[in-house]
This record gives sequence, C-alpha cells and structure tokens, in this order.
Amino acid sequence: MTRALIPNSTQVPDIILDHWMADLSGAELKVLLYVARRTYGFGKDSDNISLNQMASGIRRRDGTQLDRGTGLSRSGVKTACNGLIERGILVRRNNRCEDSQECEESTYRLNLFTSVTGVGQKKAYVGPKKAQAGQKSAAGRPVTDRGVGQKAAPQETAQETGQETAAGEGSSREAESGVDAALVEELIGHGVGGSAAKRLAKEKPEVCRRCLEYLPYAKFKSSKGAWLANAIRDEYGPPQGYEKAKAQKERGRQEARRAHERKALQKHGLAIREEKTTRLRAAYQQLEEAGGEALRAFNEYVEGERTRTRRIVHHLSFARQVEVLADFDRPERRLQLFEAWANSGGGMPCEPVTPPPTADVLSSASGR
Repeated sequence: MTRALIPNSTQVPDIILDHWMADLSGAELKVLLYVARRTYGFGKDSDNISLNQMASGIRRRDGTQLDRGTGLSRSGVKTACNGLIERGILVRRNNRCEDSQECEESTYRLNLFTSVTGVGQKKAYVGPKKAQAGQKSAAGRPVTDRGVGQKAAPQETAQETGQETAAGEGSSREAESGVDAALVEELIGHGVGGSAAKRLAKEKPEVCRRCLEYLPYAKFKSSKGAWLANAIRDEYGPPQGYEKAKAQKERGRQEARRAHERKALQKHGLAIREEKTTRLRAAYQQLEEAGGEALRAFNEYVEGERTRTRRIVHHLSFARQVEVLADFDRPERRLQLFEAWANSGGGMPCEPVTPPPTADVLSSASGR
C-alpha cells in the first residue's frame, strides 16, 4: 500500500512516538518536538535556537509569526532542555561571535542513537562518543558541564532570580560573608540574576568591576545581563571602542591637570607681583619721607627719562606728546620708574624676586 503524501508536514522519528514519549514529561516532549520541527522540518540536522524562541516562537522581519513556540515559560523551557540533555536525547553546543566573542544562540540537535533502555535514566548513553563543544566526556558519553567551556547557555544567564528557597538563601548568605554588597546590587541592577551576581562578586570582584566598565561599549544580541554574566565568567577582553574611550578620558584628565597647573602658576605669579608691588610702595614711601639726596637723585632720574622720551616722541602730534609726557606723573608710572632706578643702583636696592614655583609648590596648590 502506497503511503499518502501529507503536504506541509514534518517527519517525526518513530523512536520519539514509540519509546521516548512514555518517559518524557509534557514540557520535555514539547521541546523535543519543537527542535524536531526546527531541524527535520527544514531538512537540517541541527539549528541555532534561543530559549525565547522555544518559549514564544519566531517572528519574521516583517512582523508575521512564523511559529508560536512551545507555549512554555522561559524557565520551563530551560528546565526541559536540561532534562533532555541529561538524558542524552538533546545535544546542545554554545556559540560565540568570532569578532566580539559575544554569546549567540545555542545549536541544538536530536540524538536518535540514544539507547532505548536508557531513556528516563540519568546516565543515558549518547550516540557520539566524542564530547561536543562545551562538554566533557564521561563513561563514553558527553555530559553537559557548566564548569567547562559553556558554563551556561547564553540565554540562560540573565534571569535566575526568584527560584531559590528560603533555606538556600540562608546558607548562601552564610557562605558569602565578605561579599561587596554594593557590587552585587550593581550587577543585579544590570540584569544579572541574584545568585549569579553573588557568586561572581565573591569569586571575581575585580573582573566584575572591569566588565562593568566594558558594559557601555558592549554589543549584545541576547540581553545586557546575559552578556555581563558571561563576560565576567569567561573574563572577556575589552570590547571595541573601550580603549579609544579610555584614551580620550585619560587625555581629558591630563588636559584638566595641565589647566589646573597653569591656573596655579598664574595664581602664584600674581601673588609674587602683589608682594613685589607692596615692597616697592613701602620703599618709595620711605624714600619720600626721608627726602634728602636720595629723593633728589630719583627726581633727576625721572626728569632724565622724561627728556629722553620727549626726544623719542617729537614726531607725534602735540596732543599725543602731552599725553605721553603726562604719564610720568601717574603714581603707577612713578613706581615703575622707582623700581628701574633702584635696580640700576641709583638708590635703595629692591629685594630679589621670589623664584618660580617648584613642583612641590604646584602639587600643594593643586591639592594633590
């Protein structure tokens, strides 16, 4: 008898319906059939699938619904996947982007060579004896190990809160004494699960802080929390753009430091000029009060400078000549002339000028 061809259908291996279905939970069977649909239904042996796709389905770019998923919650899909992997029925490989090392959707495939008698047991035999990427071999079969390579599917790391019992939380708090609570809160605030945040903050606090600096420059396809948890766990290097931004920030700090030093120099120079002016005023006042030969010598020096200036500006207009010569009678101008006269040895010597500020002075002025 010739079998009728059913259009728009997916082949389901007999082993699923004849043997595995009796030992699987409803959630596990749903996930198993969804993977079969995404692989065998499209003529493929494996396919990249995320937990969100398994739970809620896939939408095309135009917004139309390709499928509705399993109808399970994301946590339910995660539990079912782990159960199928432990049984050896489902094989998962975690993927990373070659350029950014960012986690991508995991690749799933069915293992139809699982021993029938092993279904429903924890130590079921998985056909290929060679362990898959992110797995280690145990008794001739690959066993998913969160401590090797994959550690957690990239879609499984963001939402791990709300599933711990009160007893578990109590023992966890005792084991995590000394953990930086602020760091844990910051990780949780960025979407890392509570238990994962506490564990990572305890085991790798410096890596946590470094990856938090990377976060504004990271590009991720899953979620911010998932990327951050994986980045800390696998100790990612700096993402593209981080080093450039860091260099720009360092240049900004250097510019600010140089500006602060220039301001300190200007302030120090102003203080020197004010101190010098105060000394000059005091010396000039002393000269005027003392009078005598020294004052007469200074006045002769001023008249000599006035005569020399008159010869220089003779080509100017009469009004401009009067303006230039009248400048000699201003108190500030006379103080300048007094300084020049004193430094030339014509009268009371001025005290030496305070030397420029040293590095210690600048450091003190900068508050460092």
